[in-house]
Amino acid sequence: MDKKKTGILIKEARIKKNYTQSELGNLLGVTNKAVSRWENGDSFPDIGILENLSGILDLKIQDIVVGEISEDESGGKRENIITEVIRMAKLQEKSRQKRIILYLGGGICLLLYSGMFNYMCTAEEELQMYIVRTVAVLVMMGCALLGFSFLRRRIYGGNDV
Repeated sequence: MDKKKTGILIKEARIKKNYTQSELGNLLGVTNKAVSRWENGDSFPDIGILENLSGILDLKIQDIVVGEISEDESGGKRENIITEVIRMAKLQEKSRQKRIILYLGGGICLLLYSGMFNYMCTAEEELQMYIVRTVAVLVMMGCALLGFSFLRRRIYGGNDV
């Protein structure tokens, strides 16, 4: 896998199709900066979008991975195998995403419950203790929401590897 060769191949195919980097990025759900990094050989497209990229640019997945257009007859069999591997990887990634969202949702529910519990317990406590508990709960909730936001962007943001 040669990122530079793959980048040149993607750029040539994009120009042949008369797409700008922004247009290709929009079609794939990634930024134009991600497309630019691929074309410069700084990064490689995420495995989850290789199938769409190959369809949009009319390239074989094998050719994108290798970085050059193959002329041999056995390319079709290899292409089918690569396509199946990508589909399996996508299914595994979706399963992982569901688990992450489930765990995060449970964590947020626990934080909300502890916040409600904290609020209900404050009637008998001093004001200072109430403030300390409230700030602690808010910080934990903020951290959970930031973590959820980060993971959501990482999962659905189309970041490249």
